[in-house]
Amino acid sequence: MITIQQYIDDITDAVTKKIIRYTPQIYRLVEKVKKSSSPYDAIGSAVLIKLNDRYFLITAGHIISENKVGKIGFLEKGTFHILDGHFIYINPDLDTVSKYTDLAICELDFESQEFLTKHFDFIDGAKLNFDYQPKNDKNFLLVGFPWRKTKFNFVKQKFKVIPFKFLTDIYNNNQIGKEIESYRDQCLVLSYPQRQIIDIKTGEKKRAVIPEGLSGCGVWHIPNIFVENIDNAIANLAGIVIRQDEFTKRYIIATRIHIVSEILRLSFDLNLKPSMISRRNGIKANIL
Repeated sequence: MITIQQYIDDITDAVTKKIIRYTPQIYRLVEKVKKSSSPYDAIGSAVLIKLNDRYFLITAGHIISENKVGKIGFLEKGTFHILDGHFIYINPDLDTVSKYTDLAICELDFESQEFLTKHFDFIDGAKLNFDYQPKNDKNFLLVGFPWRKTKFNFVKQKFKVIPFKFLTDIYNNNQIGKEIESYRDQCLVLSYPQRQIIDIKTGEKKRAVIPEGLSGCGVWHIPNIFVENIDNAIANLAGIVIRQDEFTKRYIIATRIHIVSEILRLSFDLNLKPSMISRRNGIKANIL
């Protein structure tokens, strides 16, 4: 008989295998400083969505604002492909609203679409609930690529890439600041106590993986963690990771998926229903 923790590990592994198909890692071209260094740096994660036969990449806005378009892309099986297409991004350094939106969406050009289709799958946007509201505060799965877990092997001239998953809950509301509280309608605040993760096997506290590189990855909510058949487990896309709390290192902030749908609707002229969450909370006027 397996333990509850073994079961949870099994179900998150099964869900992660599905999610990783929609989750490319983003790299940037860099100038080699020495012979043994890599010409690429891992910098972030992304989510791939298909809507009305149009192909989109969703990531964090600062991935675009902090890097030069034309120098970022994907590295698969030794081939680097530059990300290209029509970009809409929100620079988080502009103002407080932008800080808590921090999204980038690229409608992929044909070459990028073709490259990513060869190596990944695209979520069918018609099956997404862009107004998804979790019915509980538990079982949020982060799946992405912290760059410290991506290692370059000089001898083999290739990267060893280890996808990262982390199952967590909504962070304690009483401990977040007033600024973040005012953006709770457009953000998820998820527990990530980097300095004191409990090792389930030993019961001891340890430092968690530094999450730099998770920016742009999906936050997936598992409504029912216990199911008869693990292969039938459902994970709903609830948001996009934008940053970690830089002071306490206790939580991660994600922009909720209804903000993504509003940007897609307003900036890419997609025939999507207006978000009821955005309309109800007066967010629409502030995101673009």
